[in-house]
Amino acid sequence: MSLSQNIFSWFRSPPTRNRRIAVALGVACLSAAYVALVYSVQPPGTAADFDQWWIGAHALRQGKDPYLAVAGSGWSWPLFYPLPAVLCAVPFTVLPLPAARSAFVALGAFVLAYAVTWRVWWPLVLFTSGAWLATAVAAQWTPFLVAGALLPVVGVLYVVKPNIALASWIYRPSWIPVVGGLVLVGLSFIVWPSWGVAWWAAIKQSPYVVAPIMRPGGFLLLLALLRWRRQEARLLASIAFVPHTILPQEALILFLVPASYRETAALSLLTSAAVGVAFWVGEGRSYGDMLARAWPGMLILVYLPVLWMVLRRPNEGSGSDPVGRA
Repeated sequence: MSLSQNIFSWFRSPPTRNRRIAVALGVACLSAAYVALVYSVQPPGTAADFDQWWIGAHALRQGKDPYLAVAGSGWSWPLFYPLPAVLCAVPFTVLPLPAARSAFVALGAFVLAYAVTWRVWWPLVLFTSGAWLATAVAAQWTPFLVAGALLPVVGVLYVVKPNIALASWIYRPSWIPVVGGLVLVGLSFIVWPSWGVAWWAAIKQSPYVVAPIMRPGGFLLLLALLRWRRQEARLLASIAFVPHTILPQEALILFLVPASYRETAALSLLTSAAVGVAFWVGEGRSYGDMLARAWPGMLILVYLPVLWMVLRRPNEGSGSDPVGRA
């Protein structure tokens, strides 16, 4: 039997725990290599979102204000994340920034790959999507937030990015993320008591981060409530009210909606097209203007197709079967 036949046969078998771990490790290694390759060919000084938390974490270890440290590091915008995001980045400060960035992406890839393969293998197709590739390059928290909807213990990290996390929690409510998140927030106040004031001052400087419902045509996402009994419908409706940048990397959470290989593959291709559109319309423009011009493409290519996936299903509870229910 050839190698390709062996691999095909292997993936036709049920995703046991050990196999899921092995596959997740493979996805993690490939993701880390991808990020390292991308930044190796970028101009010096090119940064990822993770770099902010890494800089802030270094400052925190030295007893300095992480919000001031990021502001003084040359970033064009302040640290928009709550202190738990910085606190969780502290372990990565033992590595130089390039290695830390790749390690962070690898960990997110591992957790997400393990989470989505709890019943079947086809959700792994999301790792070929533009949404995933954009998320990896940005080195975002989003993979952990998506995984948290499937593995409640990972949901403890919801507090690092509470806007998108709210949609994840609505998709599959659990007390574990709530209790764990409160502990992490409490620990953050012990470490740096005044961080709440600094964070609030920072997020007031982001007028371009608005909820989709405030953008043209965003109200259409509320049609998902016609299937309100389904958890994926509630997820999509809640996203309409969550302020976020609406860039392709934020669309990773929408991979909780597809119920088949074909739907996942379609969404993968559509988010890849959205990446190209966002890059094309945003080149050479301010961040706020880029988001405004990228929105129609995201609405047409990503959000409305996902809405169609939801509306094609009966208005009945999908129980506790998230990704891989079909």
